[in-house]
Amino acid sequence: MIIYERDVRRGERVRACCRRAAARGIRPGMPLAEVAASGVLGKSGVLGKTGASEERSYHVTRHQPDQDRQALLHLAIECEQFSPLVGMAEGDRPDGLQMDLRGLDRVFGSERDLHGRVEEFFGRRGYQVRLAIADTPSAASALARYPPEAAPPIIAVPGDRSLLDQLPVAALRLPDQTQQMLQHLGIDCLGQLQSLPRGSLPARFGASLLQRLDQILGRADEVIVACREPEDLDVRMAFEHPIVHPEAILWAIQRLLVQLAERLNVRGLGVLQLECQLVCQGGRSCEIRVGLFQVTAEPDHLLGLIQMQLERQKLPDAVHELRINATSTAVRESRQRELFAESMPRDLTKLGALLERLSSRLGSERVLRAELQADAQIERAYRCHPLTGGPLTGERSLGKDRSPPAAPGPMFRPLRLFDPPRPIEVIGIAMEGPPAKFFDRRETYQVARSFGPERIETGWWRGPSVRRDYYRVETTGGNRLWLFRRLQDQRWFLHGEFE
Repeated sequence: MIIYERDVRRGERVRACCRRAAARGIRPGMPLAEVAASGVLGKSGVLGKTGASEERSYHVTRHQPDQDRQALLHLAIECEQFSPLVGMAEGDRPDGLQMDLRGLDRVFGSERDLHGRVEEFFGRRGYQVRLAIADTPSAASALARYPPEAAPPIIAVPGDRSLLDQLPVAALRLPDQTQQMLQHLGIDCLGQLQSLPRGSLPARFGASLLQRLDQILGRADEVIVACREPEDLDVRMAFEHPIVHPEAILWAIQRLLVQLAERLNVRGLGVLQLECQLVCQGGRSCEIRVGLFQVTAEPDHLLGLIQMQLERQKLPDAVHELRINATSTAVRESRQRELFAESMPRDLTKLGALLERLSSRLGSERVLRAELQADAQIERAYRCHPLTGGPLTGERSLGKDRSPPAAPGPMFRPLRLFDPPRPIEVIGIAMEGPPAKFFDRRETYQVARSFGPERIETGWWRGPSVRRDYYRVETTGGNRLWLFRRLQDQRWFLHGEFE
């Protein structure tokens, strides 16, 4: 088997390979094109092993780190039969497990017996593993990755550092640049590294080297982060006899919401978006989606929002199964109440409940909020997004409005805009300047003062270019207006009025 990964800069390269492929010269980091050029790439897209005595092929597959991590997580959870604390080896791409075995030798007889049982456990599942037992998690991981010449099992004697002194400096998992510097100085193993003056190591090779060295030698504390399988936030209930009465359906939904709330409370989470599926006879189903403005785990509140939508639904048939899934969650905030009501922040709970009921009744796409955004074209300097059901960010959390982007103040932008801008007729235009008089809706306006021009032009990525010269004008009648000239055809428009 050959596993490859795609590097943005270096292309497709081998990440790992089996022993048979390694015997033919295939190694990690080797370009996949070089492997194909070596004459082992078959027509069917597999690497064929040519030879008179053997007709075999190598299975080539792309590396999928997410699936590897998930499989490692399942193994860690299964290994809890050997230790109450099992975690993944540190790193962005963990490739091993760590177990806390303190005091467990009495349970399994001895460390050698425990070593054998763990090895048998992985062997039954088809894994070839290297195991090591040492004083620290880093030491055990390093001995497993770089096993000494001694025959297995690898069990370091407590307090004995002879095996650790033989480990290569690569066992410290240092940055590539630091490892190259150590190799250039002729430092190949930890024993040589420990002979150097300790005070000079951080200045020469960085603080990470000393930290990793202390962890592997037991001089610095090291924590194994326990792996826990994420709790499923999907609850369901199947009925022996399908139900049709709304009261019975609501009672079952409430029972499921209580179960979901218990799971959320254990994790300190609340719901932002909820899906309720009513599976009916004949394979048909009815789906209800509830979006929330505030994070909550209150079953009664969630039931009320589901009931509002259920009243408007027509079920295709009797319901034989209910499924409720929290599709979006967030950490709930807990705030201590103030002693005096005058100093308490204004209660926005009622506002949130109103928005949630409106979204549940009308649909989340109809309960929107306008948010300013930076855009030269003022009629596009905002966007609308639903107030419920989305991720809990600063732009929609209660009482935590995000500051709008920097924009010209009210002296330069009118509060009242005309949509669309009204075309006007102008006379007395100075060269590249504002009009002296213009007509709008059968009224004549005489310009007393003007300020500008302010040119606004949109980018090429927006399609047809918008190019305008804006002027702020004051008329003899006291009106303060915002005019622009469209540069494509030199036409004039009235776009806004200052208050």
